[in-house]
Amino acid sequence: DGWSSVYRIGIALLGQIQPLLLDMDMFEITKYLRDSVRTDRVNVHQLLMNAERISINQEDIDHFKEKFIIEQAEVKLKLKNEELVKEKKDALNWAQEILEKTEPHAKQDIMKFKDKIESIEKEILSQEKILLATKMEYNDVKEQFHLHKDSKKALEAI
Repeated sequence: DGWSSVYRIGIALLGQIQPLLLDMDMFEITKYLRDSVRTDRVNVHQLLMNAERISINQEDIDHFKEKFIIEQAEVKLKLKNEELVKEKKDALNWAQEILEKTEPHAKQDIMKFKDKIESIEKEILSQEKILLATKMEYNDVKEQFHLHKDSKKALEAI
């Protein structure tokens, strides 16, 4: 029978665990099939008996394939909004967590920058005072120079 046997055994196996699967969402089903099915004990004789009673033809496969695609689309549409809301909440929680982690450091950095700015402003004020004193001294020296120059010209003229 080839693939038909594989499909029948698969369907029989799913039939045995159907009550469990109906209570799960897609993520849980995937996890269950990945982890638990390999370790759960199955009555092989009963599984093969159930598989023998299942008849499959290409029309059935096509019908179930279409049905599966439609059900998947419905589930995805239903979960899409729930997932979007959850993703937004997760993103907000992540951002808040990052902010809470960085906030103390940011406050410390801001305080350091404020201290540096205050220190620089004091240094600028001090340098401005020195510049002003230097300009006044320069103007005094310049004035004395011109006075001496004028005195020298006056003395030379005599």
